[in-house]
Amino acid sequence: MKRKRKNDVENLAKKSTNNPETEEKKVQKKNSLPSSYLTFSELGKNLVQNWPLVFPNLNQLPQYSLQQLDDATNGLAAAILEAQNLDIAKKANTLKLKKVNTLLNTGVTKLRQYVRDEFADKEEQAVQLATYGLVKDSNDFYILPTDNNSREQALPRLIAYFANSPFINRNFGLAQWQSAQSEHQTHWVESERLRGARSNITVDLATQFALLKKIAKHIYQYIKVAFPAAQVAAKRREIGFLTESF
Repeated sequence: MKRKRKNDVENLAKKSTNNPETEEKKVQKKNSLPSSYLTFSELGKNLVQNWPLVFPNLNQLPQYSLQQLDDATNGLAAAILEAQNLDIAKKANTLKLKKVNTLLNTGVTKLRQYVRDEFADKEEQAVQLATYGLVKDSNDFYILPTDNNSREQALPRLIAYFANSPFINRNFGLAQWQSAQSEHQTHWVESERLRGARSNITVDLATQFALLKKIAKHIYQYIKVAFPAAQVAAKRREIGFLTESF
């Protein structure tokens, strides 16, 4: 019987440790930069650098200038760099959040054991665990809510009740719960901040990319008008276009 209980607890720990980070993993995957952004960022740099070779005495095309091209290129590059820095910060914070969630899950496992040792009656055990704010999962285990937002809201109740329990000085006692809650709150708040910042930069990326693409297309088409047909392909390559179509 003890063997089965141990296996159940281990399986629950594995399951519960991963769940709170599920939404974070989805966000990270969603936030990977499209390859087209990186491609056009490099194209913009090449167009700025090679403009004088193709248009030596011209800083203004019918619709866009060299300065506008340079500004758009720098704008996209800056947005890409900010997005990459945010993704790095999000990954680091997610690892910290995962670590503290593992600690919290360990605390819940300990708490269930303390309650079982203190109360022989199974119905009383259930009442006690529910009082701590734990909820039943699909396997009828009492656990903390598995999403981080609900977990953050549940922890103050658990700690308030734990502070008046006979378990405050146990191996995973009140001090450990308070420390874990503080750490979880710090990383969850940071997670939400980073998510909002990454959402904003996603909009900026799309705007900067669309502008640079529009300018690049104008340059591509203008070359056809400005040079004899026999020179068009060569001039496009010279300024930085790597394909024969746009």
